[in-house]
Amino acid sequence: MNLNNNHQQWPMPQQQWQPQQQPWTPMPVWANHYSFWTQQQMADQQRQQYMQAEHPEAVRAAAARYQAEHPEVHQASAARYQAEHPDVNQAAVARYQAKHPEVHQASAARYQAEHPEVHQASAARYQAEHPEVHQASAARYQAEHPEVHQASAARYQAEHPKVHQASAARYQAEHPDVNQAAVARYQAEHPEVHQASAARYQAEHPEVHQASAARYQAEHPEVHQASAARYQAKNPSARNERRLRPWIIKANSAFNYNFGTAYSTDKMITLELVKALQSMLHQCNPYIKDFKTALQKVPKDCKDYKMVIHADKKPAGAHKGRFNAPQQGTFDKRFQLCPVEQELMR
Repeated sequence: MNLNNNHQQWPMPQQQWQPQQQPWTPMPVWANHYSFWTQQQMADQQRQQYMQAEHPEAVRAAAARYQAEHPEVHQASAARYQAEHPDVNQAAVARYQAKHPEVHQASAARYQAEHPEVHQASAARYQAEHPEVHQASAARYQAEHPEVHQASAARYQAEHPKVHQASAARYQAEHPDVNQAAVARYQAEHPEVHQASAARYQAEHPEVHQASAARYQAEHPEVHQASAARYQAKNPSARNERRLRPWIIKANSAFNYNFGTAYSTDKMITLELVKALQSMLHQCNPYIKDFKTALQKVPKDCKDYKMVIHADKKPAGAHKGRFNAPQQGTFDKRFQLCPVEQELMR
């Protein structure tokens, strides 16, 4: 039986494939079909092993060309291999990242931009598992980028003022020395801000300011005396006004006599006259008596109260002319005026 393109008789011995020769494959017949294809597969494997060992670049080029033409086959094969050999895949990825850090960083940045929720969840999970690493990283970043940290803190404070106030109050309670030093340093650097804040607080809380001033004067009398002397030297007119007309100031009025004022040195008012006038008013003036009586009835815990004297109202059960102002020549001669009243009537 003749074969196509050959003049040899069948059956004939199979020729072994050599590297420098073209493979010779006879036409199969049904008698040796299985043995022929088995030998052909072995020859293909040998040829592949030879090509991989002797010509790796040719194999790689062929693989790259096949991957480019059949990407879905390559992806399925790679995924199957990674699932079967995860340790090999991880080692290959780590080796590639070490050799090409810029490619890895660009890939990670692109993935984070496309999947922000995955990145945030991963970062939160890592921070919860490694809080010390997160704190050290945050501290290092703050030290390297203080302007970014300050801008972020300011933006967060503006968006969450209650959280900022609570945190500041808690920190001040835990570190009072740090808070005091910071306040003192800020006052020294911004005196105009401190003065404006103090003036605004005094205007809004006068009772707190008065109590603080009184407590400071009691604890530091020498400072208060020096301040008063310095003020009197700068304002002599105010000193004369307080000395000549003490009733315009509550501290120097008849209800609270100021023994530190030198009334005896003034020619207009003598100390005896002021004492006599005060005693006479407390004993004889019905308005002062009513005022003192009403003042005693005010509860001690009451802070806001007013006492009003109506000049056109007369007490019930009293004579209509009893509370009129005395006029010269209208009262009975049997009633003699005291020297103080005579002095006032002149």
